[in-house]
Amino acid sequence: MLPNDVVSSVEKYSFLISKCVTARRVKLANAVHGHLIKTALFFDAFLANGLIDAYSKCGCEESAHKAFDDLPNKTTRSWNTLISFYSKTGLFDKAHNLFDKMPQRNVVSYNSLISGFTRHGLHEDSVKLFRAMQNGRNGLVLDEFTLVSVVGSCACLCNVKWLRQVHGVAVIVGMVWNVILNNALIDAYGKCGEPNLSCSVFCWMPERDVVSWTSMVTTAALMRSLSHNVIMPL
Repeated sequence: MLPNDVVSSVEKYSFLISKCVTARRVKLANAVHGHLIKTALFFDAFLANGLIDAYSKCGCEESAHKAFDDLPNKTTRSWNTLISFYSKTGLFDKAHNLFDKMPQRNVVSYNSLISGFTRHGLHEDSVKLFRAMQNGRNGLVLDEFTLVSVVGSCACLCNVKWLRQVHGVAVIVGMVWNVILNNALIDAYGKCGEPNLSCSVFCWMPERDVVSWTSMVTTAALMRSLSHNVIMPL
């Protein structure tokens, strides 16, 4: 059990760090950082990770990396927070360098890079990393964020072969009924010139939302100029 005054301090600094994130207040983050070092509370992984996240959300690359480097006992969250920041800002050399050095990766580590590649148009890199994730021996469980990002990359590459492979993986891991993923598949098959496969995914969906219908309508409109016979399901 921690002494009450220590618990109180952790709660206080946690609140201040949250304010740094929501208000994007870099000066406050610097002040909190200084106080944490003086009180040795910077070595608390929870607070240090929050500070790394705060600097990242404020776009302060140098400060975020310094806070990361100064933390002696880095957790998986420490690594993932910085990898996510670098991936979102397109600093993939730095993101990959951290990723390669990371002692133990999890699905968040992969998702950060894969989604970053997709967002910045590096679609082949996205698919390549997805395959590496599949071939690894760490037994990672894929989630909808992984698959939706890779489906988007396959669509942008107009590579229906890769898309069908990813779809197959989704079936194997039990994600075939995920509405968000199915909406992405409908859109991707349409962009790859396979409206009938879009229709097939749509028809097998146990529940549909507005995006499902919009994706199907968009696919039909896209292919009409190519004289495909797409039958809209009711």
